[in-house]
Amino acid sequence: MKVSKRVYALVGPQATREVRLRTAGGLEELSPAERLTSLFILSYDKDEEIKRTARENFVGFPRRELLKALMEPVEPVILKKLTHIHSKEEAILKLILMNPSATEEVFREVAGVAPEGFLEELKKEKGLMEQNPRLKEFLGESPPEKENIKRVTPEPEKREDTSADSIQQQISRMTVAEKIKLALTGGKEAREVLIKDSNKMVSMSVLKNPRITEDEVIKLTASKSTSDELLREVARNREWLKNYRIKYNLVTNPKTPLHISIRLMSHLFEKDLQQIARSKNIPSALAVAARKVLEGKQRH
Repeated sequence: MKVSKRVYALVGPQATREVRLRTAGGLEELSPAERLTSLFILSYDKDEEIKRTARENFVGFPRRELLKALMEPVEPVILKKLTHIHSKEEAILKLILMNPSATEEVFREVAGVAPEGFLEELKKEKGLMEQNPRLKEFLGESPPEKENIKRVTPEPEKREDTSADSIQQQISRMTVAEKIKLALTGGKEAREVLIKDSNKMVSMSVLKNPRITEDEVIKLTASKSTSDELLREVARNREWLKNYRIKYNLVTNPKTPLHISIRLMSHLFEKDLQQIARSKNIPSALAVAARKVLEGKQRH
């Protein structure tokens, strides 16, 4: 198994028990894919405590981090293990199949556990099939032989319409399950449409998409039409709360639950607190809270 130098230093034969135990507990700074790999390796450690800790954290790997990890190359043996842990989760199975390191053996593993109809539905996603000829061939849609291509007069290539209108039309014909799947894995244009979906499960799934950017979250939290459920979910994400603009937007968005706005208020700059304290466009309780925070800051 190939591993990065960083992972090798933490799980290799020269790594001390203390280092391996910290790594098994998820305490070392690693990328999602590196953490996943290190936990898999340590789940076979000779030390029982390290083995148990690593296995628990591998099986319970946070979903959002797992989706990020699967966007990077992951060793086939790890993909096969994940297939059985997440055999009922179509979004994860889809990313396993599309992983750059997935082999035919991995494809067969997924085919053996995937929910009924999953692979048939996947075959209909022409864009994904074109991105992965090996998977396309495995699913029984082999591309034409090269010699046949030479004998055919090529027609002008038809460009796929990726405009917002086209995506909106495609999404409008989808089932809720298909929308959720796209929300978890789709690109920016799809996310922009699905985040506004009336079904809460669909819109919330967009926030779990590993490709969503902070700029999108800033735009979402600034919009007065964003639901309180989405704002609550954003406020639960510690990484996003490191962004000052997101915190500010959550405090000032009227849809944000009051207790969340007040909790985040102490993190704002004085000039912003002064504006909030004077604003007539926010709940009076929030303005009062801003004045109290200001008074506290001025005392210190």
